[in-house]
Amino acid sequence: MRIFSGGVQNTSIAEHYARATIMAESRLAEVGMTSPLTEGEHSGEEADYRWRTTISTYSTDADPGGSLTMPVALYQVEVVVTWDQDRNQPRQVRLLSLRAGPAA
Repeated sequence: MRIFSGGVQNTSIAEHYARATIMAESRLAEVGMTSPLTEGEHSGEEADYRWRTTISTYSTDADPGGSLTMPVALYQVEVVVTWDQDRNQPRQVRLLSLRAGPAA
């Protein structure tokens, strides 16, 4: 009986991770398409999940003197989806991506 209940719990955990990953991928795809590619943070809730999208300017050490002018800027986009699997064990999926957008 213990093996069966463990298998059911693992299936439930996998299902939550799959849903959270789909939600995070969807939020990531929206950035620059239906939501602006500007620095800031957006958050919300869907069903039993909470999501947060954070957009920040991405800097590199490629031009240490700062003399290079680029027509585009790189932005780091982070999406975190969290949910409470158990009362004592909150879980999350975190996706990061770089996007090119207009230079500020």
